[in-house]
Amino acid sequence: MNDVNDFYKVYDIVAEVKTPIFVGSGEKLLKKDYYVDEKENKIYVVDVNKLIRRNNRILSLYEEYVKDINKTFNEWIKDSSIRLYLNEEIIKKELTIYTIDRGNADIRGGSKQINTNRNNYNTTDIEKFIKNPYNEVYLPGSSIKGAMRLAMLSSSILNETDSKNLDYNIKQIEGVIKSLSDRSIKGFNSKNIEKQYFNKLERDDKKTNDAVNDIFSYISVSDSEPIDINSLVLCEKIDIYIDKDKNRKEKKLKLIRETLKPKAEIKFKINIQNDKNVFKMDEILERIKTHSKYYLEYYNKNFKLQLNNYNGIYLPIGGGVGYISKTIVDDVGGSLEKMNANKTKEANLQNSGTILQNVGAKHREPVVGIGAYYISQILGKIFYSHKHYNDYKIPGFAPRLEKSTKYDNQLVPMGLLEIKKIFEPKTSKYILNI
Repeated sequence: MNDVNDFYKVYDIVAEVKTPIFVGSGEKLLKKDYYVDEKENKIYVVDVNKLIRRNNRILSLYEEYVKDINKTFNEWIKDSSIRLYLNEEIIKKELTIYTIDRGNADIRGGSKQINTNRNNYNTTDIEKFIKNPYNEVYLPGSSIKGAMRLAMLSSSILNETDSKNLDYNIKQIEGVIKSLSDRSIKGFNSKNIEKQYFNKLERDDKKTNDAVNDIFSYISVSDSEPIDINSLVLCEKIDIYIDKDKNRKEKKLKLIRETLKPKAEIKFKINIQNDKNVFKMDEILERIKTHSKYYLEYYNKNFKLQLNNYNGIYLPIGGGVGYISKTIVDDVGGSLEKMNANKTKEANLQNSGTILQNVGAKHREPVVGIGAYYISQILGKIFYSHKHYNDYKIPGFAPRLEKSTKYDNQLVPMGLLEIKKIFEPKTSKYILNI
């Protein structure tokens, strides 16, 4: 009888959070349900059920408190009526579910004027990180696998050398641009391009475009092991953009999230079913590295985030990682530019500024990035009032705005997970050990 290991290869993965990662649960930590300790730079998440069960008087006072939409928990516990029953020490020792490092996040809300008196200001709601039924933090396998899939697709497109495949990719994007209207389509669907690269299995030759033939159906990724809840830190969403004078600007949005803090260790497993058409682990690693290099170069070049020391193998994952890491439009443009690099300078100049319909001798590189041109046209039609059409000219790249956050007083992109170790138990060998 064949051993199950003859059909699958199982890998133990150890990864490390490089920049804050957010995978939301869809729930919010309401501003009335946490206590802020300014001195410790932490928030204490209060067990409301435990609080109101202490006695009937607290329940009554709490009901009055929640009716006042402007009053924060910090302000409430200073009221003389509740001070008879509650104080900071009781909250921290008896009524806290967990604590979160506040980091660089400004949790002051904007619905009323900020009171500069410390520990006494209007706070904001916080988007919660996903947790299991035991209130343990984890990274879902579906999120990891989705990030892997995008990275693999990105690198496949960037390394494309077949002019027919490149022609197909370009026609898919140009078709969307032509048909896109402000209301009918809200983005670019990459499914057709994905099928070209991933529908390689031979399980059903009558349904070649069906998911049954997708090679990722032979790759499974587990949820991570529970992560220490002390690995959470609050981060706020910061949009960065380049103005007309090519200066980087920052715009803080009142969106605060529970995120995994840098250096948190993430452990999970990847199972790969043996098949001639399925990626091997070393190929997966190489393609992830290609994608992460391209992604970081985009941030370095256009937004000057000083990420030159980021030399690892990274997966952009979760919320807030931005347009470039979630779509392949720029990758298609990049693959065309790469092919055009082999053409003569005179031929490129002859048709500069023009996007032609066919690959090969008819394609010519425009003055600016082809990917930037495509993105400008797509975003220009979706967000007409924001005037994205000329982003490829000024500031010279697109999108002109990207998402980031601040950690340890440094502006960084969201959601970089670094792959550190890959161990194959069957052979007792490390595929990667950084």
